Amino acid sequence: MGKLGIALGSGGARGLAHIGVLEELAAMDIKPELVAGTSIGSLVGAGYCTGHLEEMKALALEMDVRTFLFRFMDFGIPHSGIIEGKRINEMLEELMPEATFEELKIPLRCIATELKTGEEITFSTGKLQPAIRASISIPGVFSPAQHEGKLLVDGGLVNPIPVDQVRDMGAGIILAVDVNHGCLQRQVDTPRKSRKPSGKLGDWLTKLEDKWREKDPDQLAKIKDWFEPNPIPNLVDVMGDTIHIIENQIGRIRLKIDKPDLMLTPEVGDMEMFDFHHADEIIEAGRRCVRENAEKIRECLS
Repeated sequence: MGKLGIALGSGGARGLAHIGVLEELAAMDIKPELVAGTSIGSLVGAGYCTGHLEEMKALALEMDVRTFLFRFMDFGIPHSGIIEGKRINEMLEELMPEATFEELKIPLRCIATELKTGEEITFSTGKLQPAIRASISIPGVFSPAQHEGKLLVDGGLVNPIPVDQVRDMGAGIILAVDVNHGCLQRQVDTPRKSRKPSGKLGDWLTKLEDKWREKDPDQLAKIKDWFEPNPIPNLVDVMGDTIHIIENQIGRIRLKIDKPDLMLTPEVGDMEMFDFHHADEIIEAGRRCVRENAEKIRECLS
């Protein structure tokens, strides 16, 4: 039968569903022995392969708008990306300090893209942190990662669901997880369910708004307008949807050439790129997907 491998795809916050998928597989006593991940898939894959998936989940579940903006996002005047990524690096070091591929009990590959040539870059040796930083570098959002003289960006541009990489690692059976399924079918005229913050977070945002109104009311108006529902998407949404289109098209072509034994598609298509503060819903969608496909998964493994 061979080893069980799993390919974890790209998809921003939707990729937190990978956590639920891996958890529910473990509950079925199914543990992938080989892992390849792209973008958020590489991050969750590293958490699984280092044995820190539980800590990664806890961090995600503690996430709210305030934590996300102030702990992880270092916004500045855009040069090569809206977010420089220094705080992301700090988070990666906190989760897996000095971890290397060679130390992993479960082999892992992380996929990135060389910005100048479009070459697919595969990380399987050395430190984990720079590999993940490169793999998650969404163009225009994160500044490209610099590694060994190369500028690297999100691996989803060339290999959104790295089935071929898992096969090359020696997997006999391959599961793949597509978290972008359905994200481009969202109807513009269909409002998403209300996600207004409440409790302490809502109180904090109200106080912040009051202070900002006193300091710079014109700037506050611009910020509020950015987040108001609008049929015309903002800059981040435009970049996010553009990446989704590219990844979906490339993914379809690559999957025709190299198919997994089973594709899992958690229902997270209504989530946006930066909806990390809805981790509980997204993770549960991953778990539910595995439960609904439990019979097919067991058939693959039999």
